[in-house]
Amino acid sequence: MCRMLIGIGKINVSSLIDSIISMAKDETSDHELNQNTGRGTWIHKDGWGISYLDKDNKWQVFRSTRAIFEDKENVDRFRNLETNYVMLHVRYKMGSEVHIQNTHPFHLSKEEYGDYIFCHNGYAGEDFTFHPTLIPQGQTDSEKLYCSILSSIKDKKLNLKANNQSTTNTIAPSIYNNVKKAKVVTGTNVFLSTKRFSFFMMRENNYPNYYQLHIGSNQDCTIISSEILTNLDNTIWVKSPAGQVLSINHNTLNVKTEFTGQMEAAELNKINKINTINTTSTINETTKISEVSDDQLVSANS
Repeated sequence: MCRMLIGIGKINVSSLIDSIISMAKDETSDHELNQNTGRGTWIHKDGWGISYLDKDNKWQVFRSTRAIFEDKENVDRFRNLETNYVMLHVRYKMGSEVHIQNTHPFHLSKEEYGDYIFCHNGYAGEDFTFHPTLIPQGQTDSEKLYCSILSSIKDKKLNLKANNQSTTNTIAPSIYNNVKKAKVVTGTNVFLSTKRFSFFMMRENNYPNYYQLHIGSNQDCTIISSEILTNLDNTIWVKSPAGQVLSINHNTLNVKTEFTGQMEAAELNKINKINTINTTSTINETTKISEVSDDQLVSANS
């Protein structure tokens, strides 16, 4: 049970940190878990983490077992960060203990699997299998789900290569098939990022207000967040649909349905129309990602 966000483009990291701190304190939204007790009662205090791309386009990850709103010294280290990508996560533990290895985000970089950043919100259960070379470092079902997704990506790539087929579209179906295995006790949301694209999925759930993911965009950036960020000016927000894998192109900032069903065209157009303005200027030249055409991420519905 967590709060999380991804910011891509020309982002103000300090502002995003302030937003995730407000979410951690349960200050900014009404949902099923505070409806009887009021805001400020469902506090995410069991650790926090940040991942970002540095000036050399390499992943950097920091995790802490302290509540983000009680960890000012560490938080302030990142307020002036210059990057075109950041992932933030705050944790409310369910089951597994407060421990650094149970704290998100998770990072894996192995040649046979790839180089991914991952975080999760919700309860997924234990019904996941993965390759023996992937050994979870912590106790969370989140990390087991991550390992299962990575195993599926690898298997799909090997099968496609064996049949001389393109291995481009392996991430989205791997996310979808594994998230669908998650038990619908409360809900499950996942973020998985490569250096070029971010993928996200919201499973059908029993707490639609708490688990709703929101997509926000302005001329500078695109945000995926557990809650609407009220401190971002001139930002259009739409709800992410349940049961679909969507992607964000880190270079163009456009959002695309990648697997199963279609997001309402009018909703996507609200986001993508904004992102056509000043796209190039949103990417720091030191970490700029080369253009990737739409056909390099093939929709399952095409």
